[in-house]
Amino acid sequence: MNLGGAAVLISRGPTSWPLIALLGLANTAGPALGARLTLQRGDAFVRAVLVLAVLATVGKLAHDQWL
Repeated sequence: MNLGGAAVLISRGPTSWPLIALLGLANTAGPALGARLTLQRGDAFVRAVLVLAVLATVGKLAHDQWL
């Protein structure tokens, strides 16, 4: 979480500080992990993960629409 997002959460009333800390940690760890995996496994891995994410999104949207 960036400082702007934290400022919005803080301005909205009672704030869960552990939640803000967890969101900040995840916002730091996610890109670092993604960059490391990309450098180690290459662009084919990134393409495969992207295709899986798109298929999961399409599946969820189809499920929400028709079931």
